[in-house]
Amino acid sequence: MRCLRLAQILRDKGHHCKIFTDKKITNFLLNKKIKYQSLYLNRESFSSEEYDAKIFLQKATISGIVFVDDYRIGIRWQTEIKRKHKKLIIIDDFLKSYKADIVVNTKPNFLDEEINRNILSKYKYTKMLLGPKYAIIEDKVKKRKTKSKKFKIAFYCGGGSDLTIIFQIIKKLIFLINKNIEFNVILGPHSSNKSKILKLGKLSRQIKIVNPSKNLSKMIKNFDLFIGSAGISIFETALYKVPSIFIKFVKNQEVSISGLEKMGHYFLLEKKDLSKDKKISELIDIFQQKKERIKKMIDKREFDVDDNGKKRIVDEIFKKSKTLNYFNKKKLKYLKKEKKYKIEQVKDKFINEYLNIRNNSVNRLQSINKKIINKIDHYIWWFRNDRKSIIFKKGNEKLMIFFHDIIKIDNKEFLVPGWYTFKKKISFLDLMAGINFQYKLLTKSKKFKNIPQIGIINKNNKSMIELAPKLKWKPLNKKDKIAIEIRKKIKIENKFMIYTR
Repeated sequence: MRCLRLAQILRDKGHHCKIFTDKKITNFLLNKKIKYQSLYLNRESFSSEEYDAKIFLQKATISGIVFVDDYRIGIRWQTEIKRKHKKLIIIDDFLKSYKADIVVNTKPNFLDEEINRNILSKYKYTKMLLGPKYAIIEDKVKKRKTKSKKFKIAFYCGGGSDLTIIFQIIKKLIFLINKNIEFNVILGPHSSNKSKILKLGKLSRQIKIVNPSKNLSKMIKNFDLFIGSAGISIFETALYKVPSIFIKFVKNQEVSISGLEKMGHYFLLEKKDLSKDKKISELIDIFQQKKERIKKMIDKREFDVDDNGKKRIVDEIFKKSKTLNYFNKKKLKYLKKEKKYKIEQVKDKFINEYLNIRNNSVNRLQSINKKIINKIDHYIWWFRNDRKSIIFKKGNEKLMIFFHDIIKIDNKEFLVPGWYTFKKKISFLDLMAGINFQYKLLTKSKKFKNIPQIGIINKNNKSMIELAPKLKWKPLNKKDKIAIEIRKKIKIENKFMIYTR
């Protein structure tokens, strides 16, 4: 599809294009205006780069510009093709060794400027077109989204996926989710086990089967939630700002969560999470109930995906340049280190970084629950919990996250403050400044002024035990009724000491 989209725009500019494939294509991918040619006979298949390059050169006799979108292709193939053709452009989802003139890698990882600069400095003799700016997607459909009373969910695992996993999850979800939800299963052109989905579609009106289409965008814009592979769909859903839950099915779908967040995608799960049907059901329920809140998260994204990636690539191919060194030597602006302490509210866009900080060993080992928290559990907790958190900073450097929970014992409220640190090591002065700030914030608040506070400190954390009296914490006796009830309420082990103030 990526090659076809580029061929169409090149043809419109007056170029002759031909697409080469392993086998003959007979499905909807064909375009009458573009020529196709298969490399192998029915019984033959790709065996080596050298043999494939030989066959390709026998059939691509006119010297031209070669685009290749194939993970099997390496240096040997590239070297052979470069001898006979004018330019070689590689579309890739990995970073390898290249003999190409241009490499296109659209992963959102490259929205990180530092990563981008490092990659550009390594590939000094190849023009690297990096990031979603060069996404090869269909032109945006400008028609309005069709209104529907139902909450429409799309399931799509890619063009050649096994649909068994989708069959299994929908089979369970259909009994867990309300009737106001419509399941749309998009069939990939080379998907296996389609019959299972087709049978399921006959059993329930809630399930709609969507056949393959050249322009998936026309369908995507009408969905309220997209659940599927972290492939090219990350760009198409971003184009229409469709709330999405992405699943990493295969290796080439390893994407940076920070890059996805810049595009407005905040929910990324592992393949194994799909087996947790009740949790998936609850997460879908959250997307339905909190759709306005999630829409605001998407609207505040840093990078807007558009449909001009194809044009940008073509422009770069024909751009005249005197040098092969395309490294952008951008001067870095060094910020002066501020010493002033300040705070900022933790917002929804911080959802994944919050989990990473909590799961850091320095914070986890001092917590009551030392287990690593899974993303799906965190996402559900984030929207079901009313915890308010604050980031404590020194200038532009993030030091700590403050939070507090309220627990009830015998109809009496208790405030349980806590914190996480961003680094393994934080200076004693910064730590004291942060803890004192949290103490003043809670004691001066009209809402919490008269609520007693509960502190929980690990017996091995000697520095905090020494610090506790200075912060007006008093240890509770083990036999104290409140201490006993608190241990039961939040399941505190004996290795933790309970304080109050």
